[in-house]
Amino acid sequence: MDINRYCNHRPDCLDGDDEFQNCESTCPSGYGKKCNLRTTGEYTCLPESMICDGISDCERNEDEENCKCREDQFQCNDGACKPWSLYCNSMHDCLDFSDETNCTCNVKYQETCHDGWCYDKNHRCDGKAQCADLSDEYNCTCAEYLSKTNPEKLCDYVQDCADRTDELNCSYIPTNLKNKYDTFLCYGGKALDRSKICDGNVDCPMGDDEYHCYFLMPKEGYDLNKPWVFHDAGVIFVQSKGSWGIVCAPSIENNNSLNALAEHVCKRNLFQYSLFFCIQQQSTRIVSIKINFSSVDYISRVPLDDTQQIPTYQLNSFNPIDFVQTDCPSKQTIAVMCKSEGSGIKFILCGQDPYKLSSPSVSLLQSTAMRTLPFFASIYTDGKHRCAGIIYQRRWILTSASCVEKNDLFTMRVRVGQQRNSSLSPFDQFFYVAQAIKHSMYKSTPNVEHDIALLQLHKNIQYTPFVQPICLSNSKVDVSKLDTHTIGMGRLRRKTIKAEHADLTRLSVKNAEICKSNLIVRLEKLKIAENQFCTLEKDKSYLCQGETGSPVLTQYSNGTWAVVGLTTDVNYCFKKKFPTIFTDLSHYSEWIQYTTDNASKQKEKKNVHCEGSSSCLLGNCIENTSVCDGTRDCAFGEDEICSHP
Repeated sequence: MDINRYCNHRPDCLDGDDEFQNCESTCPSGYGKKCNLRTTGEYTCLPESMICDGISDCERNEDEENCKCREDQFQCNDGACKPWSLYCNSMHDCLDFSDETNCTCNVKYQETCHDGWCYDKNHRCDGKAQCADLSDEYNCTCAEYLSKTNPEKLCDYVQDCADRTDELNCSYIPTNLKNKYDTFLCYGGKALDRSKICDGNVDCPMGDDEYHCYFLMPKEGYDLNKPWVFHDAGVIFVQSKGSWGIVCAPSIENNNSLNALAEHVCKRNLFQYSLFFCIQQQSTRIVSIKINFSSVDYISRVPLDDTQQIPTYQLNSFNPIDFVQTDCPSKQTIAVMCKSEGSGIKFILCGQDPYKLSSPSVSLLQSTAMRTLPFFASIYTDGKHRCAGIIYQRRWILTSASCVEKNDLFTMRVRVGQQRNSSLSPFDQFFYVAQAIKHSMYKSTPNVEHDIALLQLHKNIQYTPFVQPICLSNSKVDVSKLDTHTIGMGRLRRKTIKAEHADLTRLSVKNAEICKSNLIVRLEKLKIAENQFCTLEKDKSYLCQGETGSPVLTQYSNGTWAVVGLTTDVNYCFKKKFPTIFTDLSHYSEWIQYTTDNASKQKEKKNVHCEGSSSCLLGNCIENTSVCDGTRDCAFGEDEICSHP
């Protein structure tokens, strides 16, 4: 019964309990004082939760008089109770102003601003400044921010923070590994003692503890423990049981062994062959600074008389882990250069999936059936994911011309290596688009034709296990005979893409001839060209992962992936009997090769589209006054990475 029907001189309960004697001065169970409300003037009962809650609801303030405050409240001098979040917050909340005098913050519920004011500790590092001096948002870790905004992303086996703090101090990490300096986080959810890295035994779900045992050091001062990047030249370093060492050249050259070592190291860095190796005189010792996650392993050269020496290893016989520690009497190291991209030929091993991200038995999100591939590129404009592409070469993304036509090139960003759309992982890379080249015969009406484009990036992509170039199938094959897949963000609603990650799903495609003969294609007068193919009726399990620019992929018997098509028309994605149309890339291999070989190289350019303002990683602009103002305006909070006192 509504409380307003209580004691209104009209019996509403069958037993008359709502109209008993002296009901004017009492309230039913669960209600406290009866008074005239400030808002309406109505004389009614207040719920007990509104009594002594720090907010005056009665005209004469009787609901806040003679109160015994709760533990999470403080008491004004006039007896009123207020939440601790209002104490000494530079605003008068007590009628007698007693909440802002002689301030000492309550350490259980509050933190202290640098200027002395207090704020609710639940608002520490929540992306919205509480302190006038912004000090509540100073020196925040990514994990602190996630704990306030997305606590479900903490300790979920996915690295959502560039500093990886969201996956440290988790319950799945053994107690003896709580020291983050000794912890190796496997990709896919497991923590190891660093001594298990490159010990000859696979311990990580994806084998990453035994994958990165060889490294080409491109320059002095390179951080060996940052997310793995494949280099095509450098001095050979090896990792053994969690410690890095430099490979010592033998005093008497054994070219067969050295050639085998050079080729093996190049292949582990996903290059086909080694161009050459050479012996370098090592006139100084090489030492390693303490390994940790905040100031990680830096390599530097020091004088010969320094006693702290990084191990040197000698090759006994060619075996990936057959090295023994040595004093390196030759004082020489081995430098290698691998074949890279150039002269129109890709010498890097394309289409590789080092961590087997596509395998259904290895899931990035262990509680889901997500499968992905390292070739996917997400294309953003104005801070939102708009369409898909695929990595073709270090400076080139292959996508559909309709993606380019519908989006603003000046705010366009390409993102690769992402784990989740809403998180910034250690593996993310972002790029401006230097130029977009659509096929000269592209047209969007009345039917989409030659729907293909290349995006040239402002700088080279760094290849990692999560960022790889795709192979391009040059042979003209019948796509209907291939085992095909597509990868995309998934159109969860007709006009909005809300998926958190790119997902791989199987397709059953038909060639142009079969598509043209389809009844619905003929009835709807859909035009399908010879350089296109389609999917017809989908089965019940079909996930509509396709979006503009999504690649159609096939996997060869040797495990290599190649792209055979691009998604053109997804208008019929939710009509299971209607076809989805794709561009057949076998008709465009020469155009792709010619374009990438002859396009003028664009210099790295600065962001110019946000004139008079600042740009976020995803391309959207914010006012300069919004930078370092204590409030996160960019998706990943990069506008609040500031120097603080």
